[in-house]
Amino acid sequence: MKRIRVAFLISIIIATLVSCNTTNNSLAGFLKDTNHMRQQGVSSPWEESEKLLLQGFIDSNTAVDSVFSDTQLQELCSPGPEQGVDSSQLVEDVDVLFQLLKETYGAYFYFGGGQTFDTAKQQILDEVHLLQDSEITPRAIESLLATHLSSIIKDSHFVIGSIRISTYPRVVNSIPTKYPIYILIRPWPHTRNIWG
Repeated sequence: MKRIRVAFLISIIIATLVSCNTTNNSLAGFLKDTNHMRQQGVSSPWEESEKLLLQGFIDSNTAVDSVFSDTQLQELCSPGPEQGVDSSQLVEDVDVLFQLLKETYGAYFYFGGGQTFDTAKQQILDEVHLLQDSEITPRAIESLLATHLSSIIKDSHFVIGSIRISTYPRVVNSIPTKYPIYILIRPWPHTRNIWG
């Protein structure tokens, strides 16, 4: 009787191990097939119908090209030395920032559009007029902009200088493994070293 129980127990263990092995092979095959299909989709040329479908979501009215000259766009994309500006230059920079937000920030209308952003712009300009030129430093400008825009923009990708204005949780992939492991870190400037 004892031998029958042991034999039965061994057969259950072997059956379990065989079914686990089959599941792993099925998962590996599924992942391989899925990755193959994704690679084919990425590497294959798009069909004309797919291009037309996607163009419906792209704003063909590239207003930023008509608002800013090529020289201005190049200056905007080239970081200059960190130095202070006077209040009149800061007013110009704030105008340019809000024009860029309107023309190029994808979530502009999602976060309230012109009315919301114009209110924030006016609040920023009101504070700029109260500042002395000696108080206007790159860090002070970052702080001023972040303070007013953080109440509007809830986008964890949005950064002003060195300030990430959103305190929403973020997900990062920071463990180098075969299959990435995602870790939720909150709130923003606090991060933790998972390696100790």
